[in-house]
Amino acid sequence: MTRYVIALVVIAALATAALLYSQLRPEPLKVSGFIEADEIRLGSRVGGRVQSVHVEEGQAVDKGAVLIELEPFDLLEKRRQAEAQLAEAVAEYERLHRGYRQEEIDQAKARRDQLLVRLRLLEGDTAPRQ
Repeated sequence: MTRYVIALVVIAALATAALLYSQLRPEPLKVSGFIEADEIRLGSRVGGRVQSVHVEEGQAVDKGAVLIELEPFDLLEKRRQAEAQLAEAVAEYERLHRGYRQEEIDQAKARRDQLLVRLRLLEGDTAPRQ
């Protein structure tokens, strides 16, 4: 019976020593295998519809590699709007640079003459009557 108790104490001491040695070991364990992720969420700075996907699930990629391309619909629409605004600004600049057309000058003179006649008529009506 004492042999049995001594054997148990020796086995327990060896197990405790092995456990302490494994915990205090200076170099880390090296294990081979694969790391798998169940779900990875990717995000982009701009939203849009996916035009093409350049990689497949599980494929290794390098840092900075293009994974997908988005449809440039929104950007193309903004570009068309900017081009239209530019064309409008250029047309306005050219109109101002050329100056007034002769027809516009004649219309302004005719309007001025009409207003002068109207002013004279109003001044004549407001004169004191005798």
